[in-house]
Amino acid sequence: MGYKGICSASVIAHSLVFKFEDHLPFYRQSKIYKRQDIDLSDRTLCNNALKSSDLFESILDLLKEDLLSSNYIASDETTLNVLLDKDATSYMWVYHTGSRDKRAVIFDYSSSRSGNNPYNFLKGFKGIHQCDGYSGYNSLYKKGDILRQGCKDHARRKFMDVYKLSDKKAGLAKDILKLMKKLYKLESEAKDKNLTLNEIKKIRQEKAKPILADIKKLITLNQDKVPEKSPLGKAIYYT
Repeated sequence: MGYKGICSASVIAHSLVFKFEDHLPFYRQSKIYKRQDIDLSDRTLCNNALKSSDLFESILDLLKEDLLSSNYIASDETTLNVLLDKDATSYMWVYHTGSRDKRAVIFDYSSSRSGNNPYNFLKGFKGIHQCDGYSGYNSLYKKGDILRQGCKDHARRKFMDVYKLSDKKAGLAKDILKLMKKLYKLESEAKDKNLTLNEIKKIRQEKAKPILADIKKLITLNQDKVPEKSPLGKAIYYT
């Protein structure tokens, strides 16, 4: 480990899996060990985790290098509560490549939602960047070497909100959701059949493309009929 401690590498690895994979806090782990007459305080377990993180830096650098060398990266950010700073809102930025056989995922913590976070993290990347409509990503695309791609999940979510507000009545939101369901079914079937990338591309061109055309047609026909600031208008405008 590079520092003095009472735990072996296997015990530390076990504790890290408990913490980050099984979401078991250190104080609960300590109680589990206590029942087995093993005296390991939550402070000791926490210190082990902090010291171990130093060893992961080199691995993280390689992981980021691999991620940035790909031609596709998706990212999103979510709020994060930090115990030492309860009055401020922090964020966890998540980046991953889309390769099915060589997927890399990196969690990047920041105390802000500033667009500087993705701009600095993705320096050197060239290719397709998939994200939601957050304006903080806009600075990424000024040079032209990164192409922005929208996220269907975020678009679908807004129509689902409208659908729920209408008490799930028939209407444009329900029609759009039905079409999107067909798209998700195609992707699910392709995954279940373990199709190759070329086979998936062929299915998307033959079956998904016409569905997307139907979605675009519905939105185009209704975009001038709905107030832009209404929930449905926002869903249409976003999509």
